[in-house]
Amino acid sequence: IDKKFVDEVKEKVHGLQLGLEDKLLQPMGILSGGQRQALTLLMATMQKPHVLLLDEPVAALDPRSAAMVMEIAHKIITEQQITAILVTHHLKDACTYGNRLLRFENGNIIDDLNAEKKRSITMHHLFEWFN
Repeated sequence: IDKKFVDEVKEKVHGLQLGLEDKLLQPMGILSGGQRQALTLLMATMQKPHVLLLDEPVAALDPRSAAMVMEIAHKIITEQQITAILVTHHLKDACTYGNRLLRFENGNIIDDLNAEKKRSITMHHLFEWFN
């Protein structure tokens, strides 16, 4: 680890706007769940991956932290133009983020909504999927 790398990490952490850039030497265990998830997302995207898998990234977080992490993920994914796959049970996140919505049942795709269809879907319609 050289000074250039440390400066790059500090800059990227500063971009999260969580005030963590001066706490890089602190153990991860003392950070909140939202802070840990945001840093994990940042670390996963530092090498500019082609595909990013987000498997229930906010499942263990309170609603405020979850919203913050999803906004950070959206910003990073959009800025870096990463193809991302979000696995979630949060219907609001499924409708809010991304440009395609797939619903699986027993390993098979049973609904495939493109961006246009996804924008027109209502929460009521989504809830009907689970009846």
